[in-house]
Amino acid sequence: MSQSIYKPPSYPVIHFIVRRGMWIAAVLGILFIGVGFYASNMTDNWWCAVAGSIVGLLVAGVIASYVEVLRVISDTLIPR
Repeated sequence: MSQSIYKPPSYPVIHFIVRRGMWIAAVLGILFIGVGFYASNMTDNWWCAVAGSIVGLLVAGVIASYVEVLRVISDTLIPR
């Protein structure tokens, strides 16, 4: 009989987000700001730029906080 060796799970998506999450947050935030300015340019309404900027900053902040939570989880709960 062969003995099976336990191999802990590796969680590749969590490791990807922990490594590159802040870049993802920045890119998505800039993308939303860009969409707001594009919509403002297309509609001649400056409120779209304001709303896009606010939404972009909020999205970047929420994703950055999610990345920080995942960093804490990966440091404390995932075996190395």
